[in-house]
Amino acid sequence: MIGLITLIKEFCVFNSGALKVLVCLSPGVVWKFVYPEIYYSSGWSGYADFSILILMPLMVIFMIWEFIKHKRQPA
Repeated sequence: MIGLITLIKEFCVFNSGALKVLVCLSPGVVWKFVYPEIYYSSGWSGYADFSILILMPLMVIFMIWEFIKHKRQPA
C-alpha cells in the first residue's frame, strides 16, 4: 500500500500530460456508474464509452511510459 501511494505521489510530482487527461476523463466514470439512467439516456454516451474503454487505459500506459522514460534520462 505504501508503494502504491509513493508511486501516485511521484506521478503527481512528475506532472504527466497523461495524468491530466485521466483527471479530465474521471467525471465520465463517475457519471456512468452513479447516474446510469441519465448516462444512457443522453446522446453522448457513445463518446463517453469510447473515452472510458479506449482512452483511459491508453492514458495509463502512456503515463507509465512517460514516467519510465523520464526516470531513465540522466540528470
